[in-house]
Amino acid sequence: MQNPPKTAAIKLESENQLPGYQFHSVFENSVRIGPDYYRNSLIITPETIIPNWPPTVPEHLTVEDLEMIIALQPELILVGTGSVLKFPPPFVLEGIANAGLGIDFMDSRAACRTYNVLFADGRRVAAGVMLNDL
Repeated sequence: MQNPPKTAAIKLESENQLPGYQFHSVFENSVRIGPDYYRNSLIITPETIIPNWPPTVPEHLTVEDLEMIIALQPELILVGTGSVLKFPPPFVLEGIANAGLGIDFMDSRAACRTYNVLFADGRRVAAGVMLNDL
């Protein structure tokens, strides 16, 4: 468990108490999931947290990075690209086009909020969230 950041948080806690992983707060360059703070890019599903997901900026996102999320078999993938929405290189999008999954790119704060909404609706969602420039 990491120490809490000293910057103000945007609280994301919902009223539901569903079992599983969801975002509780978003700070500058980190997030809180349950009692733990994460400062590096991560993948989250209701059942799994994979810390230290390799991409730190959208320009470094690879097909292999997205395949790590696809392997978790979500129905929808969210990709948080940091403080602003940035799309990955076109070859990355082409490389996953045949996966048959919905995938949305958005800034990381929006990805955290959207993940929580979909989680609360009982959807099988996965998010890859880049945190280094929130």
